[in-house]
Amino acid sequence: MINNNISRARMSDEKHCVACGKIIHVSAEICPSCGAKQINSVSVGSSLQTQQLKSADQKFCTACGNIVHITADICPKCGAKQQVESIKSGSKNKVTAGILALFFGSFGVHKFYLNKPVMGIIYLIFFWTFIPSIVALIEGIGYLTMDENVFQERYRMGNL
Repeated sequence: MINNNISRARMSDEKHCVACGKIIHVSAEICPSCGAKQINSVSVGSSLQTQQLKSADQKFCTACGNIVHITADICPKCGAKQQVESIKSGSKNKVTAGILALFFGSFGVHKFYLNKPVMGIIYLIFFWTFIPSIVALIEGIGYLTMDENVFQERYRMGNL
């Protein structure tokens, strides 16, 4: 029986996903496994894919799959130049979400902004009870005080 967890060499037309580290085709703009938007990078040699866990402030090197800090310019393992995106595609602004929650939270506007339309509709239905106002106040303060990397990990592309 073949073990699917065995690492294999990355081919010249493949790269590692920046979000999950899986091997994908070099021309892929979106990872088929996790759906993360890929950034253009230069391939550096071949390496073995490793199954590693990363935190919210980390990403996978597109050349070797090693875990690097999200703001790293160069991978410490393979030396490949990393492209740092200041504003990721599909990313949401935590300040905008926080202000929307504070001022229009009782109507669920911040939920619509964060691609949570079902929750936004629930807020709209119950706005007259003032419960959504209280919850939105707490959420707004939470968004504004949350670390930027944690916010992006939770709310990019409507996750969570």
